[in-house]
Amino acid sequence: MYQARLWGVSFLLLWAVVGCGGGGTNSPPSLSPVSIIVSVPTRQGAPPVAKVVVKVTGPELEGTLTYELPYDAENHQATGTLQVPNGIDRLFVVEALAAEGEVLYTGQTGLVDVDPVQNDPITLELWPSSGRFGWTVFHFNLLDAIPSAYPGIGRIRACYSPFRDGQSPNTGVYPSEEEMREDLTLLQPLVKAVRTFGATHGLERIPVIAQELGIACLAGAWIGKDNEANQQEIQNLIAIAQAGQAEKVAVGSEVLLRGDLTEAELIALIQQVKQQVSVPLSTGAIYQTWLDHPDLAEACDYLLVHAYPYWEGFPAERALERTQTAYQQLKTAYPQKPLVLGEVGWPSGGQTQGQAVPNSVSQRRFVRQVVEWAEAEGMEVYLFEAFDEQWKTAEEGSVGAHWGLFLSDRTMKPEMRKIWF
Repeated sequence: MYQARLWGVSFLLLWAVVGCGGGGTNSPPSLSPVSIIVSVPTRQGAPPVAKVVVKVTGPELEGTLTYELPYDAENHQATGTLQVPNGIDRLFVVEALAAEGEVLYTGQTGLVDVDPVQNDPITLELWPSSGRFGWTVFHFNLLDAIPSAYPGIGRIRACYSPFRDGQSPNTGVYPSEEEMREDLTLLQPLVKAVRTFGATHGLERIPVIAQELGIACLAGAWIGKDNEANQQEIQNLIAIAQAGQAEKVAVGSEVLLRGDLTEAELIALIQQVKQQVSVPLSTGAIYQTWLDHPDLAEACDYLLVHAYPYWEGFPAERALERTQTAYQQLKTAYPQKPLVLGEVGWPSGGQTQGQAVPNSVSQRRFVRQVVEWAEAEGMEVYLFEAFDEQWKTAEEGSVGAHWGLFLSDRTMKPEMRKIWF
């Protein structure tokens, strides 16, 4: 996205600290049952497991709630039903302990919402804990230790624009190939595919590097008002596709929304590329553009859809609903066309847009909701975006710099880490 947006059992429950002050005016939140099944590994030379405890934390909980699960040593499993306070973002940390209290194995869930109506069972496999035993030392750091297995949202698809602080396509300051390789190497354990937006000024190297790292690519050409620049973008995109470096391609992004070309002009460019590539082809557009331009949809092999409930002013609690509604509208309008959500996200900061308030917690919750929805429905979804980009503030206001899963300094946002680890 290179341009500004224009659219608008019964268990011992130990309450470490629970509302006890104020003359008894505070009361604990209501409880709901949460079933949990914990698999405990065995390691040669390790002490036997004496008990398994679950520690629950979360917003509005004053301290840590600790539960003890009955442990079946023969089957190496602890199971039961916990009565957990209702609310969002409950973190379940499970520890298998030796008789003297040493933590032998540990594990944790992603953040879980506990609902008074229905809660999905939690199934968790523990890992050896770091400690004094010589048989195993394991530090729970997935990026370093188990790069192919992830709790939480797992490997995703993400939009990747490589501009760092001080760089901008508007000023002609582009990232180096070394910087892009650093980015993709950082992303490789976390993403299975990236979407790109440009194919000149060195950006055409992104699909090459991605392929070397085993990351799939939806490659894009940036299309604007300059016909000569457009042709260079298209020729490079064709070369990328013909070299087998992209699983799909996209000719432009929100071209009609910006008014850079007419529908006929954009379709002509799409047809030019279509004659020379064998991979599925589309252009990126918001859902309303697709609804308003059936001829454009007909010219494409699939619809590359952008959905931004933030820009439409929807509150965060309705963001997923809005995205699902837009998606369903397009499925109804174009039942024979495959749909790919090419851009969908929520900002972690910046200016308010209607009822849409950017913040890091809303971003994390929306990202998790979208990924879980996509997985359940078998959808292809690209989260917007991998990294914060400071240059976008000039065109989108302060919110432009806050769409990334990572900060612009390439550190993962703390709220994002909660749903990966």
